Amino acid sequence: MGLSARLFGYGAWQLALPMVAVGAGSVALLYRMVKRDFGPVAGTVAALALALTPITVAITRDTNPDPVLVFLMLLGAAALMKACLLYTETAFNTKMMQAYVVLPAFFLVYLWAARGGLGRRVRNLAVGTLALIVSSAWWMVVVDLIPASARPYIGGSTDNTVWDLVIGYNGFGRILGASSSVGSQGNGASFGGDAGLYRMFNEIMGGQISWLIPFALIALVGGLVLRGRAPRTDAKRAALLLWGGWFVLHHLTFALAEGTFHPYYVTAMAPGIAALAGIGSVMLYRAFVEGPAARWSWVLPLAVAASTVWAVVLLQRVSGSGTLYTVAEVVAGIAGAAAVIGLLVGRFTGRQRLVGVAALAAVVALLAGPAAYSVSAATTAAAAGGRAATRRAGRGVPRGSRPDSRRRVRPPPPARPRSPTPAGPPAAWAGAPRSRPR
Repeated sequence: MGLSARLFGYGAWQLALPMVAVGAGSVALLYRMVKRDFGPVAGTVAALALALTPITVAITRDTNPDPVLVFLMLLGAAALMKACLLYTETAFNTKMMQAYVVLPAFFLVYLWAARGGLGRRVRNLAVGTLALIVSSAWWMVVVDLIPASARPYIGGSTDNTVWDLVIGYNGFGRILGASSSVGSQGNGASFGGDAGLYRMFNEIMGGQISWLIPFALIALVGGLVLRGRAPRTDAKRAALLLWGGWFVLHHLTFALAEGTFHPYYVTAMAPGIAALAGIGSVMLYRAFVEGPAARWSWVLPLAVAASTVWAVVLLQRVSGSGTLYTVAEVVAGIAGAAAVIGLLVGRFTGRQRLVGVAALAAVVALLAGPAAYSVSAATTAAAAGGRAATRRAGRGVPRGSRPDSRRRVRPPPPARPRSPTPAGPPAAWAGAPRSRPR
């Protein structure tokens, strides 16, 4: 952002430009990654799903570093098979411990699917992990070696050390919510509802991230079954393990976190959901058309029906908030019903054209809801602009989210919004807590 302001001058769009650029880059990168193993249709669906994820649209219009974090983690995933963890290290320097949430999935995929013997894989992974630790922690050591009297106080820490900041406030404190040596300053308001496995589906978070979770879960299980007898190094199964691990690890981390939690954090799990949606759309469709009718004829219709029903539930939560959401609810319901019926009728009557049309209807049904929320996020703030837009769009919204501990320069107006503009109507956030930034 600083470089953008130096090049183009200081203003709202100049500060937003880098986030928009990395957001668009994430969509393009996910498309290429999914397309490589599953084809252009899967890549397109995955890219659309990521681009229309409401909380991703909202945070990309803000100046928080989360879009950069997502982009760098995607670069790390793209380089995974080469055991190159450089981008994960850079992601760590963007938002510290959150970048490491995906590491267990990276390690598992490499150990399982990389070429070469087990000893070689373990050795390569150990070397890469050591390089990751050194490249992530060197600056922490340098800062802590400087006498406290000769440097600024480490904001967010309780003892003026970077270690406490990284491991405490920006680390285990977010998960454990404990004021201990490993969770200092972790106590804080949850702006996404109570911790628990249902958190991603509650009144606050549901409309931001959960639209395609039912489809993604069915796609993950179905895809792994379809690739069950493939060789150990099978690229498609490795991709399923990677994106499935990405989603599951983020879901468990964010859902069970007892410390400070802001809704925009979950934009990091959006690529996993989007990739599974794109991969599943192709794998389940092919199994539906070509596989044994008794075994696979019900899986794709079930996935579409489950996500359509959930989309209607989410849209009914904000019924009366505007024509846009009413239209989206009608479109999702009708398109979803037509898709399920068309798939089943076409499959058992041998009408391939009907199956193809039904598949397109399924895409419309699954994306209508998130598209409506994303349009709201993209237009509401733009209509008013600046801080006032955030306040107006955030009625009933936890807009006083505390920024992450990294200090930001706060020059004169146009000022940075007090918190990221949420996606969807204010009714979707009714009852969410408010606080002032600290």
